[in-house]
Amino acid sequence: MIIPGLRTPPADTEKAVTDDYVKAVNLNYHIKAAAQVAQQSLYEMCKGFKEMRDSKLYKELGYSTFEDYCEQETGFKRSQAYNYIKVIEKLPEDFVHSSGQIGVKKLYLLSSLSEEERTEITEKTDLESTSVRELEQQIRQIRAEKDKAVADKSA
Repeated sequence: MIIPGLRTPPADTEKAVTDDYVKAVNLNYHIKAAAQVAQQSLYEMCKGFKEMRDSKLYKELGYSTFEDYCEQETGFKRSQAYNYIKVIEKLPEDFVHSSGQIGVKKLYLLSSLSEEERTEITEKTDLESTSVRELEQQIRQIRAEKDKAVADKSA
């Protein structure tokens, strides 16, 4: 982080340090810090939903169902909360932390894969730039190839 008055040279040392450069460096620092917090928060939220559901702690707050708790306390539909729970149940913590920026929908899709299938996709795909639709297509393709291999083996 650049503190006003403290001058750090830009990447192109031929350029003078401007107020906009200082502003850009400081904003970049804040964005990166917020992104780290968001990734950690996503994991903690998923974990919290799972514990609230599994322990039925929502009853202590006066809710008769997990669905009521989700909608009234968090604004999430039950199905969304269950997607978050599946992410926490099926994906390793370090994977969620390192992949949090790809979005919950992609994490949810990846949680439906075996570790081997997930590794195959993550090694050959830039998950950040791949759309949800493209990821769904890749998953269908992997499953079709797997089904074909099983059929060929049994034939």
